[in-house]
Amino acid sequence: MFYELANHSYLYYDKISIGSVSEQERERIKMKTRRLGKTGLKVSEIGFGGEWLERHSMEESVEVIRYAHAKGINILDCWMADPKSRDIIGEGIKPNREQWYIQGHIGSTWKDGQYYRTREMEYVKPAFEDLLRRLQTDYIDLGMIHYVDSEEEWEKIQHSDYLDYVMELKKNGTIRHIGISSHNPKAAVKAAQSGYVEMILFSINPAFDMLPASEDIELPILFPLIVRLGFDPIWFNVVMLLNLELALITPPVGMNLFVLQGISPESKMTQIIKGVVPFGAAMAFEILLLCFFPELATWLPNVVK
Repeated sequence: MFYELANHSYLYYDKISIGSVSEQERERIKMKTRRLGKTGLKVSEIGFGGEWLERHSMEESVEVIRYAHAKGINILDCWMADPKSRDIIGEGIKPNREQWYIQGHIGSTWKDGQYYRTREMEYVKPAFEDLLRRLQTDYIDLGMIHYVDSEEEWEKIQHSDYLDYVMELKKNGTIRHIGISSHNPKAAVKAAQSGYVEMILFSINPAFDMLPASEDIELPILFPLIVRLGFDPIWFNVVMLLNLELALITPPVGMNLFVLQGISPESKMTQIIKGVVPFGAAMAFEILLLCFFPELATWLPNVVK
């Protein structure tokens, strides 16, 4: 999606002035809006998620943000704690900060060069102040209680320095509204019933939503089925991985075949396919071995135990 939007921004660069769009042009490309929760804010039906911005250049990423604004997108989520992503967003929204609704996450911090989710105030407060500084703003429209994925965690937050800080930010106007992000339906319901949470950022993802509410959002959708059928999960993962690797080099749509041709355009596809045949045969043989001798997949983990 990022590359698609980035490429589109270049395609339309001559048609739309990214920094300042005329009222007539804005009306022509007007985005539909809807009321956001209990906030009363009218936000675009399509929002901007800023994840992975740090993987791209500042210039490209800033242009994408401004292109999104030119297309009528006015809500942006910044859960990321890494400095580069925040700097990019700050530059992207600078020409028209007041026209953006920013979701800033409280509790998403940066520790030892890595993302760190916490309610510890020694990290929470500096991280939020860093967010304001890098986004070049003195307020956040939607202060998000970051990533609450269990009822137990929700209850702990209710009587904590962390929530006191959130309420203080709301009282002094540093955040205009209070929101929450979650993947857990039970925690989200409690937030909705709290009386002070005004909007919820909730994952809509079949991998989570086709299963009952779980405290473990990393649980794969197939895992319960595999266990119930009596398969060893480690064996299943090894066999699945080998099948996926085999698929990547299997004609006619093996992705790695096209990658190789892109690297070596002078090579014909038939030559590349012939070159990967031994590797494909080896992987197919490995899969057969694991089917007849499944203990091979679990031998090393058992040794480690």
